[in-house]
Amino acid sequence: MRKHHSSRTDHHLIHHQTLEQDTPEALLLDGNAYEEEQHSEQRTPAQPLTHCSAVQAVTRFYRFFSLREGQASTSEFVWGMAWSCCTTLGIFMLTAWMHTQVMADVVSSFFRVLYMLMIYCAPAWFIIHIMPTFSLLRRFFNGRV
Repeated sequence: MRKHHSSRTDHHLIHHQTLEQDTPEALLLDGNAYEEEQHSEQRTPAQPLTHCSAVQAVTRFYRFFSLREGQASTSEFVWGMAWSCCTTLGIFMLTAWMHTQVMADVVSSFFRVLYMLMIYCAPAWFIIHIMPTFSLLRRFFNGRV
């Protein structure tokens, strides 16, 4: 006769019995330790990187996308904003040019598929870049205002 996996069932029952009590310990067992998560997610403020190259600035643009504490150097700010503005403008200009080509009805069906992909990707690109751009602005003006 086969033996049932009682340890799994026992753990399952113990877990549900503990959670029915609705105590702070039960919440910790379930993984809802909000205060512990909040303390572990605190990051050190960004330090300004003087003489920042374009590659370093773009890397820091994405790495510190949600970090509003700290500072950004002028070179990091200029390169980061240039990246954000030029790429976003480029994506939207490419989408507009593709639109004119599709409306003129001189393109293949493959080009139309690419155009539809751009229609969906352009707003996503903009939304994804809003937070890092505002974070960079905040870090740049932290020590200056």
